[in-house]
Amino acid sequence: MKNRTAAVLLLLAGFLAYAQDEKFDTIYAINFFDGIAYNSTIVPENAGEIFIQADRMNAFVVRETSLYYWPLTSEYKADWAARNIPLRGTLCVKDSGGRIHRIEAQRYVIQYDMNDIAGTIGIYWGSDADRKHREFTAAQRRYSEAVYAYNAAARDYDRKISEYLRNPPADPGEFPEVPLPPKDFTVMSTDVNIGFPVEFPAGKYRMYFEDPDGREVPGTRKRLRVFSPRERIGGFRVFEEGRWSVPSDFPDSTMTLFTLPGSSLYLQPYDYLHFDGHSYNLMMNPQNRYSRNAFSIWVPVALNPSVTTMTLGTETMELRGYKVNQIAGSKLGYVINPLELGHAESTFSGFSLTIPQSFEGKTYSLGGTSTLSVLRIFGGMEFMLIVISIIPLAGFAAVTVYRRRKERSFKQKEI
Repeated sequence: MKNRTAAVLLLLAGFLAYAQDEKFDTIYAINFFDGIAYNSTIVPENAGEIFIQADRMNAFVVRETSLYYWPLTSEYKADWAARNIPLRGTLCVKDSGGRIHRIEAQRYVIQYDMNDIAGTIGIYWGSDADRKHREFTAAQRRYSEAVYAYNAAARDYDRKISEYLRNPPADPGEFPEVPLPPKDFTVMSTDVNIGFPVEFPAGKYRMYFEDPDGREVPGTRKRLRVFSPRERIGGFRVFEEGRWSVPSDFPDSTMTLFTLPGSSLYLQPYDYLHFDGHSYNLMMNPQNRYSRNAFSIWVPVALNPSVTTMTLGTETMELRGYKVNQIAGSKLGYVINPLELGHAESTFSGFSLTIPQSFEGKTYSLGGTSTLSVLRIFGGMEFMLIVISIIPLAGFAAVTVYRRRKERSFKQKEI
């Protein structure tokens, strides 16, 4: 019995020693504005810099968690299930003039409408956050009630139709009225969270975190880099008719769009923000070790409503809406049909551009410094391509034969 008790005590002692020795990691968890919406990332201790956009509100949280290394992406991940404790204290940011900005935690919420993310995205703090979240939950409740009422009306409509078919009325005009579904609920909202509001003009800063006793928390000292976009420019999002859901970004930056005669393209006028690639990549992922290779990044922000016409050659096109309709049947496919601009059923809006054969080999302006170049198709060149591709192989074979003959001649001389 004594031996068993001693064994249990040894196990408990080992467990307590393990619990005391176990260490957790202090990190920054950030909700940052990426130019379009709010994104999130973590900043572990090994990342010495944090990048955010100038004059844009961000939410910082200092958390205690357990990190593990993920070799597939060569970065550290947080095991939130193991530990996720927000730390209490004060965020301190020191500017280039030596002034220390002491930031206290507040409640915040992020909301946006999925139909217009760029135009509706917002982060709200304090009492505004509470009010916005109450408005969101009330609107969500009203939508649920409207859906419930619509489902009840639809069931009643089905019953009336069945009765109508069984006993047609004397007046055929007394047809049951079709119920209309409620408008889709497209507003999104986070829960009310606690964070530190961080917004500064462009520049270099130092930051660290103090606990409630005024002591700096180890591992929280970072360099804060606040940067601005280089410029805001117009451009186009371009996609082929056969791949309408995979657009290519084409900002107006002295770029050339290459295409073929007979191609069907759709061009959406878009506004772009031009960023330094190194800063932007490290904002998106502070653990990115390869960001110095990126020079420029253009981020599509929103549709440009000021561009309603486009001229290519002698043809002037009007901006209009289009609806993508799936083809009925077992085969996959779709057709794109034109609609009036602003039509409620539009899938997207843009300019439809079918490249005629007469454009072959020519270059056209897209309205700015960028151009559209239509490639020339050379027919009957298959034989020449085959000959050109064989030349390196023939040369390699000739060199090999020549070397082998040389080797034989040397061996014969030695004999």
